[in-house]
Amino acid sequence: MTSGNELSSPTVPTCSKCHQPLGNRLVRALDGTFHPECFTCLDCNAPVAARFFPYQNEQEQTLPLCERDYFRRLGLVCDNCQEALRGPYIIALDKKYHTDHFTCSACSTVFGPEDSYYEHEGQVFCHFHYSTQFAVSCAGCQMAILKQYVEIDRKDNVEHWHPECYMIHKVNSFVFF
Repeated sequence: MTSGNELSSPTVPTCSKCHQPLGNRLVRALDGTFHPECFTCLDCNAPVAARFFPYQNEQEQTLPLCERDYFRRLGLVCDNCQEALRGPYIIALDKKYHTDHFTCSACSTVFGPEDSYYEHEGQVFCHFHYSTQFAVSCAGCQMAILKQYVEIDRKDNVEHWHPECYMIHKVNSFVFF
């Protein structure tokens, strides 16, 4: 039996994450109450009190994600800037890019959806930089070969030719009597 002099003390609300008493600043979200610094992204631990995206894990708990990690889990992050892809984007070489971030690896040329580009070792190049840095040269005209070519194996030397240059070379190499 309790005496009439005892007062029941009010329950102090605590943070759903750290279980410490809450002060004046708090976040109510996802069926819990948190200190603003305790309400963090599941993946990167950045505070997300101002803006979060709910994520349901395998145990069917709903947990907060920051915008970048939410879009990363969806596979919607620009390979160039690592930011979320919210609008139109380009897919190239199994990567995704903001439309203004799909550029030549050697210069600032931006490729549009209909533009052609060249790939070398996982990087993207414009016509000029690919042809001057990586393209094989034609044995006839010494210009870069960017499309089809003829390959001739001459003992220890392999020659590459534009088909037109090879045909001209072949015709000119006949000796007429």
